[in-house]
Amino acid sequence: MAKIDFFLSFNSTDRAIADAVYKTVSDAGFSCFYQHEDIPDGANFVQRMTSGLTEAATVIALFSPAYFQSRYALAELHAAFADDPLNDRGSILPLLISPCAVPKPFNFLVFVDCRNMAATELHRRLLDMLERYRKTPALQASRIPETNTAGAAQRLLDDLELAYAVFKSQCEVRNALVDAMCERDASFELVQYEPFIVRYFAAMTPEERRLHQRIREQTDTIEKLNRHALYCVEASKEFSRRIPRLTALREHLAAWLEKYDRTFETDPSVGVLYVGVQEQKPFPAGIEGEIRRYIDEKKAGG
Repeated sequence: MAKIDFFLSFNSTDRAIADAVYKTVSDAGFSCFYQHEDIPDGANFVQRMTSGLTEAATVIALFSPAYFQSRYALAELHAAFADDPLNDRGSILPLLISPCAVPKPFNFLVFVDCRNMAATELHRRLLDMLERYRKTPALQASRIPETNTAGAAQRLLDDLELAYAVFKSQCEVRNALVDAMCERDASFELVQYEPFIVRYFAAMTPEERRLHQRIREQTDTIEKLNRHALYCVEASKEFSRRIPRLTALREHLAAWLEKYDRTFETDPSVGVLYVGVQEQKPFPAGIEGEIRRYIDEKKAGG
C-alpha cells in the first residue's frame, strides 16, 4: 500500500516549474514527495530519495532535455516503469514541459503537454488532470494467442520487447542501488553487480532492501511475459518452420523460467536473472527482425 500519492521527479534546471507543480498538487490535497521540502540539510540524499520513491503510488515526471540527461532522474523513471511497464496502474504521470525527444521505452507514454504554458494555464491543467487521474487494473499477461497468425506473432514480439524494456529498467534500478550502498559504506568492495548484491545482501538497510524487492518484483513481471512468450512459441507449429531462430528462443525462455523456478523463488538475494553466461542460453540476437518479417509475409498473404 502506497504511503504517498506522488513523487515529483525532475532535473534541477527545471526547479521553477517543479515548484509550481508541487504547490498545485499539495494545495489540491495530495501528498507529494518533493526533495526540496522532504530532504533536510545533512540528510542522506540517496536514502531519502529511495525511500520516497518506494512509498509513492505515482511518479510525476517533468520531461525536458535536461531530464533525460540526468542519471538520477532516469533512475527514478526506470524504477517506476519497471514496476508497472504498461502503466496500467498509472505509476508514471509524465508532463512534457519543453520540447525534447523522449527515448524508448518511455515514448509510448501519453504525456500531458505543458509546453509554453503560462503559470495560470499550467495550474488549471494540473487541477483538471488531478481531478480525472484514476488508477486502472494491473498488468494482465495471460492473453491466449491464436496460433499461426500475424496477430499471434505480434503478441510474441510485444512480449519479447516489453520484457527487454523491463530488464533494461531493472538494471538501471540495480545500478542505482549499488551506487547508494557504496556511497553509504566505502568499505564495500565494488565487484560485478550480481556478486555484489549477493555478498552484501545481509548488510542492506531497510530502504535498500525495499529497492531490492522492487527489482525482484520486476523479475516477476518478466516471468509473466516470458511464460506467455513461451506459450506463444509452443502453440504454433508454423513459427518453428518459418522463424529460423525460434528454437534458440524456446531454449532461452525455457532455461530462464527453469532458473526462475529453481533459484529465484528460493534465494531472496537474487534480483536480476540471467541465463546467457553459466547456462549458455542467451537471448537470440536478431530474432525480432525474423518475427517482423513473418508478420509482414502473413499480412501480405504468405
